[in-house]
This record gives sequence, structure tokens and C-alpha cells, in this order.
Amino acid sequence: IKITTECKYRGNIFGPDEDKKINVDFINDLGEGIKSDTEINYDIEDYDGNVLRSGEFKLGEVTDETPPVTFDLNDITKFGVYTIKLKFKNTIHDPAGEVVIENVTPVRFSPRPTTLL
Repeated sequence: IKITTECKYRGNIFGPDEDKKINVDFINDLGEGIKSDTEINYDIEDYDGNVLRSGEFKLGEVTDETPPVTFDLNDITKFGVYTIKLKFKNTIHDPAGEVVIENVTPVRFSPRPTTLL
């Protein structure tokens, strides 16, 4: 499974009055006819690795119709660099047997300071 991220602000850098949302889209790149069930656990961490929020969602089989997942980050206002760690678990259903693939993908973002020095 591949991911793409979409944010209306360049570099995922948000100003104080901007809507802090990042869309994550999932693309099945396993090949024609190969099906998988996908589960995602995520942590949102600050620069020091402190977990601010965690959650999970089950995508099931990823297809062209799978909607993007939106991360609403408006509660994070302190200037800094943050990371959304997406922990994938794909169970691939293949005639030769099931295969489980696990992977961690980071997505970084940062609120801009409200004043410049």
C-alpha cells in the first residue's frame, strides 16, 4: 500500500489562523487481483517523541473508492515540528497463503509561530 498526503499549505506548515488538516490517501499497488486488508494505528508525536494522540482505523480492502483519512490537527497550536507515525498492517490474501506486512511511515507538520522575532 502506498500513501500520498495532501495539505493546502506548502510543506505542511500552518499559520495560527489556518485550518490544520492533512489528508492521507491510500493506494493499492499490490497488483491486479491481489487483495489485502489494511489496518492503521497512528501516533502523533512532538519533536521529543512524546505521544500527543493515538488512534486506529481499519481500511479493509484498499480500492480506488477508499476515501482519504483526514487528520484534524487544530488542537496542536504550539510552534514546533510534529510527526504522524502511521503504522500499517497489511494482510495479503494470496492463493499461496496469507502474508502480513508491517511498516511505519512518518508524516511531518509544523505550526508557524504567531509572531516573528
